Amino acid sequence: MSATIPTLDSACEAALRNHAVVGDTRWAAIEASGADLRDYLQGQITQNIRRLSDDQAIHCAILTPQGKAVSELYIVQRTAEQLLILTPGHLLQATLQRLQQFLLRAAVRFTALTDYAVYTLQGAAAAQQLPSNIHMPSHSGWLTTGTDPSGQITALRMGREPQQFWLIAPPAQLQTITAACHTLNEESVTALRILHGLPEFGQEWDSTIHPLNANLIETDGVDFDKGCYVGQEVTSRMHWRGGIKKRLYRVAFDQPPEQAPCPIHTSAPIGVLQSAACDSQGCCFGIALLPIESVEQQTRFTLPQGGSLRVLTPCRAPCYEPTEPTPQPQS
Repeated sequence: MSATIPTLDSACEAALRNHAVVGDTRWAAIEASGADLRDYLQGQITQNIRRLSDDQAIHCAILTPQGKAVSELYIVQRTAEQLLILTPGHLLQATLQRLQQFLLRAAVRFTALTDYAVYTLQGAAAAQQLPSNIHMPSHSGWLTTGTDPSGQITALRMGREPQQFWLIAPPAQLQTITAACHTLNEESVTALRILHGLPEFGQEWDSTIHPLNANLIETDGVDFDKGCYVGQEVTSRMHWRGGIKKRLYRVAFDQPPEQAPCPIHTSAPIGVLQSAACDSQGCCFGIALLPIESVEQQTRFTLPQGGSLRVLTPCRAPCYEPTEPTPQPQS
């Protein structure tokens, strides 16, 4: 199997089933503040800023005027005039540049929090590992948030079952959690994300794929009633005129793929396997860009090296749970 296919090891799976795991997502945090902040962001992002509250974050994208994605974002409220914006780490400068592009004289400031990290915390006992002074909302909705009284640690619920959170804080503030949990390396963090079926900008999609093809609707990242924002015309036209012909799907394989990305075939190339990951039992899942019509017609999809894949569901909230290893017969 090619090294391009990340694999989850048995120790990580055992920790997920019985306790919790923690690892660095490599996302970055930006502090946004100012009296004009919310009005300004309302004209920049695909989601409605009015949905943001003390205990509810939002997912969205920022686009060019031509409707091409610059980055995807998660936005968390700290106070009425101070927000946290999360972006993939390698896109930090591009995100800052785009957010500042149309500022003019608006009273808004964006500052990279270079001393902050964004960690993933997940597993059967993940909620019990949260700092005791962080009180999450009683409902387990997507992107609910809680912050400790000092404002140093913010928890963001990234999934319902299995339990998964993102922790946003200076790494020193997370030492107690990281010491108590199984630590994930970068490969395991990537493998878990793919096994969950969570596409990430810069990995499974980029500026060549429109956000609606990358399931921005399924991840509740776009509002079609909020009014104008940069790139809104192209996005609305795609939605209302039936321009969404492809979508990212979570898929499973009858045998591990040799590499990803790679083309997906019927009688001809028809889609792309964007990424794949395997667990310690050899069960492999991936994220694939496929024509919606072909999926609805239950078309048989194959990979270049042989073997077929089956479509499980459009990519959305986490859905992977590790299973107990199959007992091996005694020799």
